[in-house]
Amino acid sequence: MDVAASSGVIDIVSLRNRKHGTYTHKYTPRDAMLYALGLGCSTTCPGDMQFIYEGAGRSTASGPPESSGQSQQEGTAGPGPGSVAGAFAVLPTYAIVAAHPALSLVPLESYLPGGLDRAGALHGEQYLELLAPLPPGGGQLVSRPQLVDMQAKGKGLVVLLRTVTTDAVSGRDVAVNEFTTFILGKGDVRTPWPPAPRLPAAMAPNEPPPGAPPHAVEQLATSHDQAALYRLSGDYNPLHIDPQVSARVGFPQPILHGLCSLGISVRLVLRRFGGDDPARLKSVKVRFAKPVLPGETLRVEMWLERQSAAASSAGGSNGAQAAAAVTKVVFRTWAVERKALAITNAAVELHPPLVAAAAAAAGAAAAAARL
Repeated sequence: MDVAASSGVIDIVSLRNRKHGTYTHKYTPRDAMLYALGLGCSTTCPGDMQFIYEGAGRSTASGPPESSGQSQQEGTAGPGPGSVAGAFAVLPTYAIVAAHPALSLVPLESYLPGGLDRAGALHGEQYLELLAPLPPGGGQLVSRPQLVDMQAKGKGLVVLLRTVTTDAVSGRDVAVNEFTTFILGKGDVRTPWPPAPRLPAAMAPNEPPPGAPPHAVEQLATSHDQAALYRLSGDYNPLHIDPQVSARVGFPQPILHGLCSLGISVRLVLRRFGGDDPARLKSVKVRFAKPVLPGETLRVEMWLERQSAAASSAGGSNGAQAAAAVTKVVFRTWAVERKALAITNAAVELHPPLVAAAAAAAGAAAAAARL
């Protein structure tokens, strides 16, 4: 036990400084395509082809694909019928899938008074920052987990875990994830320290403008087998497929993975405002409000914001990035049939096309170096 037995006070400084080893995620283009299908990507949507077809971007019988150097106008839904948009790429939210198993390396059971019942641990929020595009040819992604914070909240405890993911071949950091978990029944745990510092985007409230209608709305009807397909990307929790397990914890049927709802929502934002360019995704932050049932329709409402050029260039010295503003899209996601708000306080940050193109070129160069 890593708490003071007499007082039950957690030594947060010690826990924050602990090393927990690494988790290596190996993937191939097939894994990336399976993940995309698990998010509802389809051959009926030309913009999805770059995520589910390894030959995307090559010449087709209907004519050559659109030049990758021609970015689409923001707000369009992608290229017209008969084209195959962009070269094959990995959906950027796959970086969450690659890092998620690393959380098991942090032994929360030994850190909390009375241990931990995993059934009482709820995934509350997720933050992802992309530092580089994921190699489309596959590879090995190494994630290092860290316990960042614990904060008492009501009758529970909020635990924040962070992972930094590195491309094993290039040595380049490609993603940072923050997983926020609410643990029920731990309201008596004392946390007499201030909250740990975090990036502003990870803590932003992301409230839609009061009374303002959304600038755009996108919908996707999930399949009754959506969770059964998505789980093949690595999250085999029986809650998402076994009716007996879901009934035992109070759900009328197996529920959709929250990270699947996140991935679908981000995919629709990228389609509407990112020109179907995965390299434009800078960050995403969401709060999981209510579960989604497989077969329900997800409706994503979006409000477009633009941050200042100074804000977008903070922390970086790239001249092109400093000259253009990051686009921020605040969104929320509904389960239409039940009128249930599934994702709230959510936002995607998008790089300007020029910066995204430079990142994609750097990724292509790194991929070429593997050959």
